Parts: sequence; C-alpha cells; structure tokens
Amino acid sequence: MKNSVKLPGVLAEIADLIGTEAAIKIATARGGTTIIIPANPDDGHWLVTLLGHDSTIALCKHYATYGNRACGARVHIPFGPTSTRETKTALVRSLIRDGKSSTEIALTAHVTERTVFRQKQMMKEENADD
Repeated sequence: MKNSVKLPGVLAEIADLIGTEAAIKIATARGGTTIIIPANPDDGHWLVTLLGHDSTIALCKHYATYGNRACGARVHIPFGPTSTRETKTALVRSLIRDGKSSTEIALTAHVTERTVFRQKQMMKEENADD
C-alpha cells in the first residue's frame, strides 16, 4: 500500500504495510507511547478492536518475529498528524494536578510520557520559586 500522507518513521512503515488510515488510528489511540505488538493477538486485543483481524495479523506478522521464532515487539508510536501544541500544556498540567499517571496523561493529551515528566519538573520548579 502506498502512503499518501507524510507520516514519521514507524507510522510510515505501518501505512505502507496496512494503510494510512490504520496508521493514523494507531497514532490517535496510542501516539506518544510505546506499545507491544503481540506475536499472536487474541480477538479481544485492542489492536484487533481498532484495526480489525486481518490488518492486525498483518501488522503482528511484520513486527513480531525474531529470527525464526515469533515474539512480541515493543514499538514507540509517534503522534504523526494527530498532535497540536496549542492546548497541550494546559491539559497536561490539569491532568497532573488531578493526580493522573504519566501514561494516562500521555494517552489523554496525545503527548509523550517524556513531555509529562518535563511538565511535572517545570511545575515543581515554578512552585519552588514561590
């Protein structure tokens, strides 16, 4: 499949494998985090729910091999075209104040976990200046 939208790294690879729409769905659902692509997903796996059985199997076959044996693969998913910066900081800081986990904040705000850690540090430094 030819990728018609400019996507970064692994998203472009996924788009070439199973389509741009599928790559964007993954970026929307899990952008900014590391996912595990299983060797043999069950029917209830989130990728099957998101992409359908055939696309998920194609994705898993592509990523979940090591030598001659099947195993899960850890893959960092970038945001791609699903991210805007205008409202991210306010949302991240609000979720930090609400006590949410870094992973939950990253998934909700479509930022990386590293961005959450940086915002937490900046908030600590700002509070120390008071």
